[in-house]
Amino acid sequence: MQCKTLGTRVKELRLYHGLSQSELSKILNIGNSTLSMYESNSRIPGDDVKQKIADYFNVSIDYLLGRDGEYIGTPPSGYQIENIELLQFAYRLGECKNLRTLFKRVKSLSDSDIEKIIKFIDIIEDKTN
Repeated sequence: MQCKTLGTRVKELRLYHGLSQSELSKILNIGNSTLSMYESNSRIPGDDVKQKIADYFNVSIDYLLGRDGEYIGTPPSGYQIENIELLQFAYRLGECKNLRTLFKRVKSLSDSDIEKIIKFIDIIEDKTN
């Protein structure tokens, strides 16, 4: 099991709630670059900022520090339970450079080309099974 760092947890929570770094920075009253350093584990927030983050996302400090299990929160306001899969995809898209690149390139293709890609993926999956 992978140990989650404070930076990883903050980023996960921010993305899960559909916030940009800029938006969360304003909410926490800190600079964008400061939040970026927290998320990349280049800098550790003080106890007061940790508490602000925990309070905003309604999690414990232990959760932020990786000492407490997985976050099982309520989807952000405006999201319905059917959209959880979309939220999970958005999170993965933010985390995975290859997936982002693939998504950017695919979104300009025709339906016919996308169907060809899906068939190609099916072939790859069949070979690995």
